[in-house]
Amino acid sequence: IAVSGNNISIDGCVIYRTGNRGIQVSESGDLFSLESGNVKITNCHISEPSKKNGNNGGNAIGVDRNNVGVRIENNVIHNTWNNAVIYNGMENLITNNEIYNCMNDSSDGGAIYTGRTWGSWGNVISENYIHDYGTDKNIHLAAGIYLDDVCTGSTVKNNIIYPNNLADGYGIFVNLGQYHKLSDNIIVQGKRAIYYPMLSENVSARNLDACRETLGYVPYTSTIYMNKYPNIKTVAENYLTSKQLKHNYEVSGNKTVNSSINVSDKTNVRNNTEKTAEGFDNLNLQSLTDAVVKTGIVSNDDLVQKYKINDMGITSGYRIDTERMSFGLTYPENGEPCAETDTELSWEKAVFADKYRYMVSEKQDFSELTADGYTADTNVKISGLLKNKKYYWKVTAVNSSD
Repeated sequence: IAVSGNNISIDGCVIYRTGNRGIQVSESGDLFSLESGNVKITNCHISEPSKKNGNNGGNAIGVDRNNVGVRIENNVIHNTWNNAVIYNGMENLITNNEIYNCMNDSSDGGAIYTGRTWGSWGNVISENYIHDYGTDKNIHLAAGIYLDDVCTGSTVKNNIIYPNNLADGYGIFVNLGQYHKLSDNIIVQGKRAIYYPMLSENVSARNLDACRETLGYVPYTSTIYMNKYPNIKTVAENYLTSKQLKHNYEVSGNKTVNSSINVSDKTNVRNNTEKTAEGFDNLNLQSLTDAVVKTGIVSNDDLVQKYKINDMGITSGYRIDTERMSFGLTYPENGEPCAETDTELSWEKAVFADKYRYMVSEKQDFSELTADGYTADTNVKISGLLKNKKYYWKVTAVNSSD
């Protein structure tokens, strides 16, 4: 779906296996007056929005730099090879979404991503549940929220981020940005809960030139901008007159479990809480929030009222029950004698499946298992079988949504 214009609602859509991006928004609103274009993307289910193509793959939702006031709310987004949501522009809102199983075949990205712009301010990312992202293929990093390449002016608050078992997963990664506010997020597990490295004089000239170019798209010296976003002019003048970038950000009230906050400039870092606890592997949202409450860093009332855990994901319209999706086993025939000690099992793809659980047994009731595991592919090689022995196998489609 590609939209351009104002007062557009995309609601209750199911978008599956498109060739590139699932939804694209451009030229909505007025960058000069900051009047919202009133584009809303709500209650949509988006899965596999592009072909498998590493860092060049498409995203579920893309918002260009020439937009004002796009609202992305109460969607379920999963199975993306690259970033799930990529945004630019002014005063956009990304809230109450469930995003998971993204960054599956790329690196240096995030479930929600922006970067390389100084003309993007007033954007808010709040009350999202982001979980189970990235794989061991991520060469560089995978983040829940990634503010990249010296970008500016986003507020990230009240999100719950859970990379789960991804050892190199980051909660919020800020690559040399300015004037961001990161507050009251709950981040569990991962390499770093929040990583905000030191600004240096060795920032890529290509990135700085790209940021400087984006200033040409917004009238940052106008009265409207000077009243509402005076720091755009500050950023521009610091760079244009002295080639300097300065730390100006706030990291406050964030709560982490089994992960640390690593921020270079501690000037505006305050009231963050870090805890260490056991029992945080492979949890759904209910189990995760119960375990977080037990650590004492947040109350049940706060989870409902402040983090809005009951409002995350699709709240109205059609939601697919993946357990009812049917698919077939293709090879080999069930219960036939095994021809080789190493045998490949293959099956059809199930719509909206994030992964598959396969089981192999000598017994038809599967009371004892010869092999048991998970894969994101539609085939798996089983080793160590006995030739001419009968085996039974089955596969279950799994969707990681909570």
